[in-house]
Amino acid sequence: MSWYSLTEGQEWGDDFAEYIMQAQSITEKNPTGFIEKNRFTIETSTHTVGPVAYPWGYPMLLAPLYYLFGMNLLAFKSLNIICYLFFLLSLWWGCRTSHSSIERMILVSLFAMHPYFMEFMDNVVSDIPFLLFSTITIFFMGRIVIQKKTLISNFTDQLLLGLLIAISFFIRTQGILILATLGATQLILVMQHITARKTTATESIMESRHQLFPISRNRLVSLLIIISPYLFFFILVLIWQTFLPEGGTSHTSEMKRISLESIKHNLLFYNKLPAEFFTGFYSKITLILYGASLPLFIIGLFKRRNSDYHIIIYGALYIVLMIGWPYTQGFRYLLPVIPFYVSFVLTGMVSFADTRDRSLNLFWRIGSTCVVIAIIAVSWNTSFKNVTTSGGHEQIKKIGPYYSTAQDLFTFIKSHTEEDSIVIFFKPRLMRLFTNRQSIMIENIDKVTKGDYLCFQKIYDNNNQIEKNDLDSLLKNEAIQLIYQNVDFQLYRIMRQ
Repeated sequence: MSWYSLTEGQEWGDDFAEYIMQAQSITEKNPTGFIEKNRFTIETSTHTVGPVAYPWGYPMLLAPLYYLFGMNLLAFKSLNIICYLFFLLSLWWGCRTSHSSIERMILVSLFAMHPYFMEFMDNVVSDIPFLLFSTITIFFMGRIVIQKKTLISNFTDQLLLGLLIAISFFIRTQGILILATLGATQLILVMQHITARKTTATESIMESRHQLFPISRNRLVSLLIIISPYLFFFILVLIWQTFLPEGGTSHTSEMKRISLESIKHNLLFYNKLPAEFFTGFYSKITLILYGASLPLFIIGLFKRRNSDYHIIIYGALYIVLMIGWPYTQGFRYLLPVIPFYVSFVLTGMVSFADTRDRSLNLFWRIGSTCVVIAIIAVSWNTSFKNVTTSGGHEQIKKIGPYYSTAQDLFTFIKSHTEEDSIVIFFKPRLMRLFTNRQSIMIENIDKVTKGDYLCFQKIYDNNNQIEKNDLDSLLKNEAIQLIYQNVDFQLYRIMRQ
């Protein structure tokens, strides 16, 4: 059903265009060429349209699909389905020490046909792959660092952990938080060791110093195993930066936009946002379900504070980052932590049922079971309705770059403009993807001369483009000449003095 829900359309946001062009540059072995062209777009536009390059992990996943199928949206979107299926498997595998088999079935069912995820997979974005790798990495960290289980060997497992953290970081820069989580988790383990031995921190440091010196081979091996995830991570990052530069580095420059006002806004915004997980219900019922889940989450968090503190650390770091980040994009920004939130809520439900009052216990179990079944039923029903009304693969979104008017525009530009020309467009990365023409986004009338052609979108007046009044002024002064138009677009040649 997930496959059938995919369409051959895409919304107007042009992040997906940059991802595809990065994948294209990998197959063509020319990432620097992409960076040069995209840097021009980013730095010449009057408004920031995105980073010079996104982290290269997701484009690397897209590259084989681009090589095999070309510009095939269904092929690109199918990657989301594959990653999501493995994410569901990771939930089942990672929660086996925290939940019973029935609880894990409930947890997986809550996500398996969730309408938000089903609809979100119809986009070419890195969120679902990051959800997969970040979730696997956090679960794997708990297994080998906290539970001290061995998958292959002690050293190999630590290298594998470093690899998983690096992959998460390559897909989205937020993956660096997992490395910070590892450091904090290991620090807590050290503090627990000190507490268990009933020694002071100074005594423990002196004891560790005597144990390390003189340095023996076994002690060196032990130290190497501890730091191997960090070493492997930084080695991989160094290799990545050597062959695929710029990936995500410009994200750090956005931190200068942080303000007290943006933090206040984000606190209020993210306080209510998790309620969207209960989509499919009426808004009031959604808020009630979310409100009821909060105390259960706190109970579950308290219950698992000694066994899953690495999850708590990761969740806290991630939420702090989102509150500080100057931009918001809805529920998608919470996807990496939502599975853990729901897991803690389930733990809280089970813990609350463990009461000595048999009548209250029975009442709670029946009531909570009915609520969970209702949530799953409504969620699945909403997903089925969305799929049946989506129209399947042949459905083209009525507003977007794959609609006929947009495609006609791109065809005309490819056929009737010079290859080295610059087209002003409200989605410049998208214009470059479809026409192979350099493109910039201009909002000020006095900057129009930076381009050779001006494309005006009639529907989105004054949205990342010059105002209609300014367009009329340019026409009146004969600064531009109309060369093409259809129902949605007008293309003008910019006249040189």
